[in-house]
Amino acid sequence: MHDEDRCLYCRQPLAAPALVLLARYSEYLEDKLSGDIRALEEALSVAQSSVKSLIGPGMLSFISEQEVLDERVPQYDLLARVKSLGEAFQSAIGEAKPVEAKWTEEAAGALGEVQKARIATVTLVEGVQKQLNDRTAALKEKKAERVELAGRVELAAVWEQVESKVKGEALAARIAILVKKMAVYLRQVTELAKSASDQLINQSFDTLFAEECKHLRAPALDVQFVGREGKPHRRRTLGGSYKPSKVLSEGEQKVLAIADFLAEARLTGITAPIVFDDPVSSLDHRRINEVAHRIAGLTDNNQVIVFTHDILFATKLLSLFEKSKRCTYYAVTDDGGKGHVAPATGPRLDSLSDLKKRINKKIAAAEAVDGEARDALIREGYSCMRSWCEVFTEDELLNGVTRRYQPNVRMTTLPDLKLGAMKPAIDVVFRIFEEACRQTEAHSQPLLSLGVSSTLADLKAHWAELEACRTEFLGA
Repeated sequence: MHDEDRCLYCRQPLAAPALVLLARYSEYLEDKLSGDIRALEEALSVAQSSVKSLIGPGMLSFISEQEVLDERVPQYDLLARVKSLGEAFQSAIGEAKPVEAKWTEEAAGALGEVQKARIATVTLVEGVQKQLNDRTAALKEKKAERVELAGRVELAAVWEQVESKVKGEALAARIAILVKKMAVYLRQVTELAKSASDQLINQSFDTLFAEECKHLRAPALDVQFVGREGKPHRRRTLGGSYKPSKVLSEGEQKVLAIADFLAEARLTGITAPIVFDDPVSSLDHRRINEVAHRIAGLTDNNQVIVFTHDILFATKLLSLFEKSKRCTYYAVTDDGGKGHVAPATGPRLDSLSDLKKRINKKIAAAEAVDGEARDALIREGYSCMRSWCEVFTEDELLNGVTRRYQPNVRMTTLPDLKLGAMKPAIDVVFRIFEEACRQTEAHSQPLLSLGVSSTLADLKAHWAELEACRTEFLGA
C-alpha cells in the first residue's frame, strides 16, 4: 500500500511543505494528463470523422457498383486504395492500436492523388457544364430559328393572299382618291356623253330612218326623241301631231315598222343574223317588191332569215338571187310530222338553165336503157320540155310581161317585144308543146293515138329544134 504522507522511495515521513508541494505537483500532473488525453481524444474523433467522411456511403456505393462492371472508371483503383486505408485506420482506432507510419505516407500520397483527381474532375465538370451551357444556348438559338422558319413557311403559304389583299387595298385607296378628284371630270363626261348620244344616235337614226323610208316608199314622218342617254325612246308623228296609227293604213304602218327596225339595226352595226317573220303581210304587190329588194340588199353585210307564207314574196326573193346563188330555200310541210323543215328548190320556180340540165339528163339516161324504162324516161323528158316551153314563153318570148307568180303585168317591157321574130318561134314552140302534152300522162289521149308514143330520136329532134328556135329568136 502506498502512504501518501511518506516518500515513495525512502519511506520517510514528509514535512508539511513537502506535502503541499507534492499535492500541487500531483494536481498539475492530473491537469496535464487530462488535457493531453482530451486533446488526443478530440484528434482521434476528428480523424475518425475524416475517415468516415472520406469513405462515406456514397463512396462505398459507387465502389460497389464499379466492382461488378467489366469496364471501370480510371479512378477506381485510387478509390479502392483509399477505402482500404480508411478501413485500416478505423480498425486501428477502434482497437486502440498504433497507426503504422507507412499508412500515413500512403494516405498522404493517396490524398495528393485524390486532390489531383478532384481538380481534374472539377475541371471536367466545368468543361461539361460549359458545353451544356453552350448547347443550351445553341438549342435556344435553333429553336428561335425554327420558330422564324415556321413563320416564314406560314407566310409563304398565304403570301399570295396577303399580296393580293395589300394590292387590292392599295388599289382601292388609289381609286378612292381618283374618284374624289375626278368628280368634276365625270360630270363633264356625262354632259359630253349626252351630247354625243344626241349626235351619234338620235341624229344618225333620223338620217338612217329617212333613208329606209325612201327605200321602202314609206310616208314621211317626224321623229321626236324623248329618251335620254341615247336610249331608243322615240315618238313618231304625221303632219305635226297625228299618230300614224290614226291616219295610215295597216300596210303603211307595217312598212314604217320595217324602216324603223332596219335603221336601228344599221345604227348599232350588228353583225348577227337578221330575222324577218312574215314582213309583207298586209302589203300590196308593189310594196312586196320593194321590201324584197331591200332585204336582198341587207345580205351584203348580214345573214338574213325570212319566214313567210306569201308565195309571191318568196318567188321574188329567189329570183333576186338567181345569179348569185346565195339564197337557200326551205319548205315547211307536214310530211313526216307537223312542222317538218326540208331543203327545196323553191315554189316551182323553174329556170331555162335548170330545165335544160334536166332534159339533157333524161336523154342521157334513156340512151343507157331500153324497153319500158326508156319509155318512162322519154315521157319525163317531154314533161320537162313542156315546162321549158312555158318558161321560154314567159321570160323571153313575152319578155316577162306576165308571170305565173306575179300579180301584175309589166307594161314597161311591152315595147321591147320582138314581134317580127315571134311568129316563127310561136309555131315551133306551140307545135312541140302540143306534142309534149300528148306524151304527158296527166293529159287524156285520143283512142287512136293512145298506144303510140314518141321515140328517143323524136325527143332528141324536138329538143334540138327548140334550142335552135331559141337561138334564132334571141339573135333576131
